[in-house]
Amino acid sequence: MANNNSTPPKFAAWLIERFTPKHHQDALLGDLYEEYFVLKEQNLSIANRWFWLQTYLSGKAAFNRLLTNAHVIKAFIFSIGLSVFTIIALLVMWLSSMDNVDGFSDGFWQSLLNGNIHLALLEGAFWSGTPEYIMKSTNEGIWQFIGLFIHLPALILASASLLAIHYLSKTAKLKSLILSSVALVLMPYLYGMFLLNNYDYAATQTGPILASMLLSVLYLVLPSCYVIAKRFRSEHTNIWQSDS
Repeated sequence: MANNNSTPPKFAAWLIERFTPKHHQDALLGDLYEEYFVLKEQNLSIANRWFWLQTYLSGKAAFNRLLTNAHVIKAFIFSIGLSVFTIIALLVMWLSSMDNVDGFSDGFWQSLLNGNIHLALLEGAFWSGTPEYIMKSTNEGIWQFIGLFIHLPALILASASLLAIHYLSKTAKLKSLILSSVALVLMPYLYGMFLLNNYDYAATQTGPILASMLLSVLYLVLPSCYVIAKRFRSEHTNIWQSDS
């Protein structure tokens, strides 16, 4: 026999309150409590399981709302962009101040000459030496430091890519814009890897190619994130207005 004094699990009810928008809380909880008490008259265990199921469904709905929240998605886009920007900047400072590859794995130098700069991120020596790379780069003076991040071929390539991304932001669908932007951001890096892996270059030629690979991505990543976030905000606003 069901216990007439039983109420829905308190923690489950608390979770539903957290998961549900405030303007829906009273109506939803009222309906859930009403159904719970009906089920409780038949079987308390079934009523509790049913209430926990509703808690799960409320949490799932809240998660789906989070995934479609414009502010959350924009924050996610820019967090990725800032992370990539920071990593590229660290790689540039590391390359500019690197004297040797002591502490790195065997074969790393050859991998670097083949354009696999990203493999440095898997090396403990790279991360442990990060403060030293930053200090060396900044101790040379502000103009020398800024000069590390200026490379004319990369600027020209990035400018052309940004024009293409801007055009796509006006003409392409959001999914196509995202995929095309990612491709344009990565293309200089991947093309540089292709060149260094398939052709023999002197050390004096390898440096400029590595610079173009990294700095093109550095120039492109944040502007492309901005364009994507702006386009997403525009589409999200239009959807909201059409539903209201």
